[in-house]
Amino acid sequence: MKYIYINILLCTLLFTSCSKKLELAMPEFEVTTEQTTYQKGKPVVFNLLGDPQSLSFYSGEVGYNYALRDVSLNISIPIQGGTTLPKREYIYTFIKSGTYKVHFVAANTNVTDKKETVRELTLTITD
Repeated sequence: MKYIYINILLCTLLFTSCSKKLELAMPEFEVTTEQTTYQKGKPVVFNLLGDPQSLSFYSGEVGYNYALRDVSLNISIPIQGGTTLPKREYIYTFIKSGTYKVHFVAANTNVTDKKETVRELTLTITD
């Protein structure tokens, strides 16, 4: 009889703990640069504010275009994830002139959900 009560208690605890949904906060993230026009071959410093669990960068160059991420082999550059300390700046150098739509994707995840914040900047790279 004692074991029946213990089993009922354990089953009750198991089913009530599984019904709770883990809360997940939307990542708070901002990115800025000192200017919007840079010379090719010169580093662009992106100032990062926030502490998302993971952070990815799309430069807007061929193969790294955020708008095409779901329809072709466009990929992001992982900047931060897992147990790494939060970065406060990211430096990238464009090697071709043109106008680029740069995207940063900040994400928070848990076992049941994923929330993303996307920030876009338009940069002009000159010769």
